[in-house]
Amino acid sequence: MATTGQIAPASAQAVAESPWSDNNWTNPADVCADDGSTAYITSPTFDTNDQSYVLKAQGFDFSEIPDGSAILGIIARVNAWYRTGVGSGSLDLCQLLDVSGAKVGTNQCATPVPLTTNDTTIITKGASDDLWGNALTAAWVKDPDFGIALGVLATDNNADVDIDYVTLEVYYTPP
Repeated sequence: MATTGQIAPASAQAVAESPWSDNNWTNPADVCADDGSTAYITSPTFDTNDQSYVLKAQGFDFSEIPDGSAILGIIARVNAWYRTGVGSGSLDLCQLLDVSGAKVGTNQCATPVPLTTNDTTIITKGASDDLWGNALTAAWVKDPDFGIALGVLATDNNADVDIDYVTLEVYYTPP
């Protein structure tokens, strides 16, 4: 079994897709690097049970995976938190995107994962043998529209949330 190691996306955008359509992200592309710059929501109207726009991170460079490789699993790592002294949130969407950029397979955060106020908290989803409910192929994960969708649920009024970065790591067996 081989691994790509953690790879960051090349691009990210926020998209309203029901039910994730209450509050937009500021600076969505800031999830593309572990650099302290964040995608964030600080709206005074991001209140209990509101859901953020879908944050779609795409353009992961998995070109090192040989064509025809068997994809065994994917691990996502998300550095996310809520700001101290304001409303809290939970990661409630963590789902892969297909080659058209649509959410597919298992939402790994269907049971929301509470955020903490610690800006070094890494939420890890998936495993070296977890295909997220998809029949993944090398061509699929190497496609520029493949990626991950993230969303946050406000669990208190006036939630202020940040995502610094997201990475994907693909486990595979070469042909």
